[in-house]
Amino acid sequence: QPSVMEGMHKAIRNIKAELLKDMKGAVLDFGCGNGLYLRDVSSADGVNSIVSLEPNINLHEEIQKNATRFGVETDICGKFSNQLIAERGENVFDFVIVGNVLCEVSNQLRSLHE
Repeated sequence: QPSVMEGMHKAIRNIKAELLKDMKGAVLDFGCGNGLYLRDVSSADGVNSIVSLEPNINLHEEIQKNATRFGVETDICGKFSNQLIAERGENVFDFVIVGNVLCEVSNQLRSLHE
């Protein structure tokens, strides 16, 4: 999957740049996979913290490698979103990246609402 995501990044680079242009403050990369969106976070001005939310702990080493590769620090969180909210509260992030997540859930509208 990482090689597929790398190819996808190249194919939609301009679209991602437009969608992420206002990224700042505390950023949550929701369901970050192996952390390829950290590349985009690294070039954003005004980002002061990043949480990489990925419950699949088998991907955490890759997330850390990509954080190092792109020169950013991130708090890798192996919890589900409801656990993160219970621990940190609501409305603590200024910007949320939901790249490559909604395509993997059966009811996108319900998932966004939750």
